[in-house]
Amino acid sequence: MRQPPKEGMANPYENYDAHPDKVLVPRWMLGLFLALFLSTILLPPLWRNLYEGSIPNGWVPAREFFHYPSPLAQSSLQAKRAADPRVTRRTPDLLDHIQSFEKKLESGSVLASAARRDTQFWETKLLREGNRKTLIGRDGWLFFRPAVEALTGYGPLNPEPATVAKDPTHTPWEPPLAAVLDFQKQLEAIGVELILVPIPVKPQIYPEMLGDTSAKVPLIHADAAAFYLELEKSGIKICDLGPAMATWKNEGVPVFLKQDTHWTPEGMERSARFLAEYLRQRPWFASLTATPRSFDSLVSPIAHTGDLVEKLDLPAQASSFLPELVNAHQVIDKETGKPVITQDWDSPIVLLGDSFTNIFSLENMGWGSGAGFAQHLTKELGFTLDVIAQNGQASSGVRETLARRPGSRQWMRETKKAVVWAIASRDLFLSETLARENEVVWHKVSLTDGARQEGFLTEDQEPVTLKGKLVFKSPIDDPAQVPYDTALFSSVYEVREVLEGTYESQTIKVVQPAFIKRQLTEASSRTVGTDYTLRLIPFGKTGMEGLNLSDEVEDALLLPYFEESSAGSGGSDGGWNTQAVATANGFTALGGLAIVVFSFFMTFRRRSD
Repeated sequence: MRQPPKEGMANPYENYDAHPDKVLVPRWMLGLFLALFLSTILLPPLWRNLYEGSIPNGWVPAREFFHYPSPLAQSSLQAKRAADPRVTRRTPDLLDHIQSFEKKLESGSVLASAARRDTQFWETKLLREGNRKTLIGRDGWLFFRPAVEALTGYGPLNPEPATVAKDPTHTPWEPPLAAVLDFQKQLEAIGVELILVPIPVKPQIYPEMLGDTSAKVPLIHADAAAFYLELEKSGIKICDLGPAMATWKNEGVPVFLKQDTHWTPEGMERSARFLAEYLRQRPWFASLTATPRSFDSLVSPIAHTGDLVEKLDLPAQASSFLPELVNAHQVIDKETGKPVITQDWDSPIVLLGDSFTNIFSLENMGWGSGAGFAQHLTKELGFTLDVIAQNGQASSGVRETLARRPGSRQWMRETKKAVVWAIASRDLFLSETLARENEVVWHKVSLTDGARQEGFLTEDQEPVTLKGKLVFKSPIDDPAQVPYDTALFSSVYEVREVLEGTYESQTIKVVQPAFIKRQLTEASSRTVGTDYTLRLIPFGKTGMEGLNLSDEVEDALLLPYFEESSAGSGGSDGGWNTQAVATANGFTALGGLAIVVFSFFMTFRRRSD
């Protein structure tokens, strides 16, 4: 019989003859599932702290959280200062420390990385699904996802709208137009012509491999025509490779690699010839007095899987992608019998480039050396070039390197006729969000005033061994967050004692690897104020000039050296072994499965009183 309601809050079970269900679970089972649950949430961080502490230069979260200010926080602050002039503090605050710690905590977990790789393997194998960096197209074609998104998103003339969801602490980001026009104004004032060469990216030439078989080739961004018109009005010359590439493709020439972001040797060599012919038509070309040289080419077969396969981040030995085989052509100087030199500071032409210039030239990229865009442009023109090419740095880094040369304004006035700026077109049309994700920034740079500095050449440097105190470090990016897998950074040391060789200055600029194959080096964890012994060679003789370089050293008169001993130093992730990771992942997965089973058990094993 229905009971009369009681005063206060009523219990429907009592008032309406309903009986509560009870879950009957043995104590041993509760203990088992509790142990599995606690293991799931406690083992990964415990494992990481213990294992990181057992390897050299390991990043131990429990220790690093109390290490304030940490080197990571200092690097984070330096990056903020470089990007935003409003940031004037020189010592990291607590927010810098916490932000850098959290970022490292999220990106540096080897257990999480291994789990992501396993998941990505099955998504790629069964569903043909890519990730944030790589898009899988038809017939085994891979595409750099930001390059595809750059064609359809907001651009330089139609910026992203403001939103309240945007982090107010973000440093301001400027689209490319102002920086490009400012650079042109400085060059025009010293009689140097700026020639922009926007290199089309793969989806512009092969849209049918993404599914759109009716698209007109080359695809262009909605802002492209108006953007280029603005540049041409200011006197900038545009050498557009897009229509020529479309023609070569129709002729059956493979213009782009299937599994890599970049062009094939055939596409690159044809582009070099196209650009050389364009330069010959410029009014100043006939007056050049550069010493003519003769060059030969040597066939160099190369096999490599491509950077887009690497960006899929699949487990080692589990990838189903086979290497692509291409025939590159090394350019040889007939006079010396050696590969062509691409660092002639007195050349009338400066070539600024990115990874499209470095592929087939920079050994680290996996496609051989001595056969890149700069070498073939040199061969077509018949004289050597002044080349500054840095992976991922064509928007600002290469201009900053050029501008920091001692007396660069006078030097260029006396020796240069043109700056050829070859840049992946996607960088010109990335929206703010995509640009931030891919570390693309557009800083204004100023050419260095003062007298031309004679003798500022690599040939004047000799190897030296010395003891020095670290007084400054350029910021180091998180290797898990950037598109490149190897990078350098510059530091300044106060010279304490010269052990071998000769060095006169009281300070020395040293370039060191920040990370190699995404593994942080010993040099990256060095502490400002500590003494180190350095074995140094001239940086210009290393062949590493094309690697991404974080360089915030303000003294342009310091000649860069490279520390030999730091080149092969492993980082904090290098000590993790496959068996250990697999064991930890398996235990974590078992704990997760236990939670699921326990949830179902609690739901269905019920009976009434």
